[in-house]
Order: sequence, then C-alpha cells, then structure tokens
Amino acid sequence: MRFLLVDDHSITLQGLEMVLKHEYVDAQFSSCINAKEAINYFSKEDYDLVILDVNMPETNIHTLIDYMLAKKPTQLIMMFSMNPDTVYAKRFLRVGVKGFVNKENPPSELLAAVRTILSGGMYLSHRLVQKMSDDFLLSRTENPFDKLSQREMEVCSFLVKGYSLADIADIMQLHKSTIGTHRSRIMEKIGVKKIFELREMAIQYHIPIHT
Repeated sequence: MRFLLVDDHSITLQGLEMVLKHEYVDAQFSSCINAKEAINYFSKEDYDLVILDVNMPETNIHTLIDYMLAKKPTQLIMMFSMNPDTVYAKRFLRVGVKGFVNKENPPSELLAAVRTILSGGMYLSHRLVQKMSDDFLLSRTENPFDKLSQREMEVCSFLVKGYSLADIADIMQLHKSTIGTHRSRIMEKIGVKKIFELREMAIQYHIPIHT
C-alpha cells in the first residue's frame, strides 16, 4: 500500500502518517508540501491513494487534481482540509475526488474515509449527506456560492482574503485581465458589487476568509 500525502504543514503530514500506520502497518508514505513536489513524486511512483490539503502556498489545487487525473484517470484522491465539507466537498467530488474529510474530525473518521475509498466507494460525512438530503427534499439552493465554477471559487477565496488582482494572477499563473473577468462573474453570480459585500456574504455562508 502506497500513500502520497500533500500538505504544507509538517505536523499534519506526521499526524496523517501516524494515524494511517495504525491500520496500514506495512504501508509506504511519500510526503510533500506543494504541487511541485507532489508532481515530482506522482510522476515517478504509483499510489493507492493521494491525500491533498485544499489551501497550500505555491499550489493551484484544481490544476494539481486535473493533472493527476489526466495522467492516471483511475487515481484515488481524497481531500483533507480545515475548510467545511458542506461548502467545498461537492465541487471536488464533481471533478473526480473520492472523499472530503475535515481536519477537525477524529482520526476514526479519517480511517473510515480511507477504507471506503480504497474499497471503491465515495466517502461523504454524515453532515454533508444530511445537508445534501435536506437541499434535495426542500428543493433549495440557498448557498449562492454553489453557483460558482471551481475556478471562480478559487479566485473568490483569494478575493475575500484581501488579495489584489495582481497577486491572484501571480499565484494562479493567469493574466490579470482573466482574474478581473472572473471577479466580475463572481460578483454577478453572488449578487454583490463591492468586495466588502462579497466578504460579508462569505462570512454568512461560512466561506473561509482568514489569510
């Protein structure tokens, strides 16, 4: 069994490996802190499961996922993040990720997710299943951020944290004008005209805004 762990915090990487070793005693682990290192490992080895953080410096997480699934379409990927699954999980599941676990959950949930994914299933937390069920039964789409594409959501996450268009363009390796276009579409979809209004909406719908 081989795992690729990608997170910019070394203590998280150590904790992940420690928890997984309790169940997968003979497993081998590769750990790295950004997309560049992850791609280097991924291109040289095959992994039973890749576990990714959502927010990491020098890393466009959506581009990294797209790269991995383009190279190995059957690759199993799981997200492990401080971000709320009720906000972020659905957009990652749509692109091929097999599960989303919040870092605040106990180790038992992490192991349950890993077991489910390795056995060919998709892991959803009880909280996310309940929310999706409620939304379906009540035919509601109350979260306006669900209207955003994954790229727009990524740009939005930087905007509400106070990043400038130039900063976002540099991080995402896109033209500043492209980021400006994304910003305009985001504002239109969310129904706001100012960044501070977007930030207030983000707080209301539990979108992480801390830098």
